Amino acid sequence: MSSEEQVFGHLQACDQDFMPPLSDRLDLRSYSKKILNLAHRCEAWSARRELIGLVAFYNNGAAGTAFITNVSVLSKYSGMGIGKRLVMKTIDYLMSQDAAELELEVNGKNQIAINLYRSLGFAEKGMNGTELKMVLNLKK
Repeated sequence: MSSEEQVFGHLQACDQDFMPPLSDRLDLRSYSKKILNLAHRCEAWSARRELIGLVAFYNNGAAGTAFITNVSVLSKYSGMGIGKRLVMKTIDYLMSQDAAELELEVNGKNQIAINLYRSLGFAEKGMNGTELKMVLNLKK
């Protein structure tokens, strides 16, 4: 698993790929600490031990709802299915933990990400400002 510095470096490297950039919305150092201390993580690593993909999520246990807080893949590795595989791994884990549903928010203009989530079965739940809320029922 990654260290705080590796998560921070990964988020810095992916920052401009978010819509809007992640650093426009939050402090990357604090967010890295929060992910490391509070979130579950699915990670993809290169042969050179570089963190190339990260899904961070919170499993709210008794509430039955989990929330993906981050999906990121280094741009030089985008389009290879890494993000999709990491989200699928997250779904499999949450199903094994009896979570009822999985939610996330994505910028309403990020059609590539929206299409990815739709392909995995997520449905649109509504807008929260510029963010599209999406949900996946895990109790099928």
